[in-house]
Amino acid sequence: MLIALGILMIATFTYLIMSNRMSSFTALTLVPATVAIIGGFGSQVDAMMLAGIRKVASSAAFLLFALFFFGTMIEAGMFDPAI
Repeated sequence: MLIALGILMIATFTYLIMSNRMSSFTALTLVPATVAIIGGFGSQVDAMMLAGIRKVASSAAFLLFALFFFGTMIEAGMFDPAI
């Protein structure tokens, strides 16, 4: 049952994102939460989401820093070839 729900979840948010019916953030947040509730994990969804955020927070911070840093460097022309 859980395998079928997992495959259905991946197919659902892939379809929603690729057909532009939902933004990627919304689809990747709402679809797994809905599937978890359908799968019988309704009382544990909040704890699962907080645990997931704690696991990826440091990676997200590094990614955000890299985006801002390299975006600023590109806008400043630091990576333009010397002519």
